Amino acid sequence: MSGTSSEASSEFIASLGAKYMWWPAMSAAGHSDERIIAQVMDIGSYEDILRIEAVLGRDRLAEVMHRAAPGWIGARSWDFWRGRLRAQAGLEVPERPPRRTFHAGPL
Repeated sequence: MSGTSSEASSEFIASLGAKYMWWPAMSAAGHSDERIIAQVMDIGSYEDILRIEAVLGRDRLAEVMHRAAPGWIGARSWDFWRGRLRAQAGLEVPERPPRRTFHAGPL
């Protein structure tokens, strides 16, 4: 990806962050690109979904799903994206979203 293209992607993601991330970030650096993308994947309008596919590409969206933290993408949105990315791009995505656990390891 060229510098200009990367810069355009960063500006695009920042514009989505302004629209979809209404709570303060935990770090001074702000919300991560992956967190913003996951938020759009979870609650974004259909127009924004089409935009993130066109600008970022389906490979990037599948990568976000692989790295998503628990709670980033709800089960309904996860199923939507899993089906969409597998059917249209042949990409492998985990069957279920990551879940929160309260145990550090096996009991």
